[in-house]
Amino acid sequence: NSFCTLLVASAPLTLSTITEMPSSSSTGIEASLKVPREDLGYDAMMGLVREVQAAITASDAGTLNGLREELEQVLANPRHEQLRSGADMLRLRLLDCTSGRQSIGELRESMAAACQDYLSQAANGSDSTVNYVLPFIRDTSVVIAHGCGALLAHCVAASIALRTGVRFLVTEGLPGDTGKQLEDRVRTQPALAKLEEKLGREQFDALFARSFAVVPDSSLAMLMEHADLVLCGAHAVTEHGGLAHTTGSLQLAMITHAMSVPFYVLCEGFKFSSIFPLSTADLYRDAGNGRMRSALSATSLPEPDLTTPTAQTPSQASSPTKQFVGRLFGRPSSVASSLSAMDATADASAAGKPPVMLYPVELVPPKFVTFVFSEDGIMPPSAVADQMLQARRAAATSGQ
Repeated sequence: NSFCTLLVASAPLTLSTITEMPSSSSTGIEASLKVPREDLGYDAMMGLVREVQAAITASDAGTLNGLREELEQVLANPRHEQLRSGADMLRLRLLDCTSGRQSIGELRESMAAACQDYLSQAANGSDSTVNYVLPFIRDTSVVIAHGCGALLAHCVAASIALRTGVRFLVTEGLPGDTGKQLEDRVRTQPALAKLEEKLGREQFDALFARSFAVVPDSSLAMLMEHADLVLCGAHAVTEHGGLAHTTGSLQLAMITHAMSVPFYVLCEGFKFSSIFPLSTADLYRDAGNGRMRSALSATSLPEPDLTTPTAQTPSQASSPTKQFVGRLFGRPSSVASSLSAMDATADASAAGKPPVMLYPVELVPPKFVTFVFSEDGIMPPSAVADQMLQARRAAATSGQ
């Protein structure tokens, strides 16, 4: 019964819910629908694991319950809100340590060792993922890339260094300007630093100019007929194999699907999330009243109401619209200057027409995803749920 309860529970996994003990962590469907508001890298997750490892080492709890409560204070800390899926994964690893009869001292040593094992794996996580991707990229490949995460940057840099003649067409990614952010990240990758040292600055710049170009988002359909594959980062991969990623991912995936080009997702394993959104709206919907609600941050973003437009004059509506989008992407001046179209949306709202809100993360349904690449290997969208289920089954068995 406890195993069945674990599988159907809609609340986030905790050491207490798995072992059927009272929980002090937050529960509810609304909390489980949250996704990270940015493409986090392994460094973020490794920081959480180190913090948990330090708590285990410093703990003087004399019982399992006492140790569990101390660790839950770290894992459920609001500072780690964007690492909810990673925290759930870490809970399963720690639960696995509780199998068998151990003293509390041995248990602490076992848990600390489990944290260290993950840190060792995560340190090579990017390389492992890229090694799975590289066989799909040839010297003559034309690759369209979207996003600005560390894993995507590492993959692009490794491909340029190891695949002579490869070309990356990187989406502009407005209004977040992710194309420029990715370029800055790629240029600082160790693989390209070694290549620059080998070739010299002038020759390296010429090679980079041939291999990497930022293209307008509006040109994707035209460029797609020349593309061999599409690479996309991830804010999260949902349990049914969908992708939560920055604005523009859905239109890119639809164009890719229509033109029969493979759509590959690069995702760190700790981003596999136990949520089942059927649309972008479900990433933000408050389950209590059905309103659209930002699931990314309870305080930093406004809560738009798409059902009741507010009557405002065009001059009053213009500024908040720019401020809203500016806050989303942290670039108030540059974003506002390029969003005159948003003023028209605000004017329409003032005239009593339904407003259109721009959200920073959107859902790509699993039917548009070809493969998901992580440090655990290559999998189709349908295999994501199976992998997550296996992890839970192993943890539940060891817990019993």
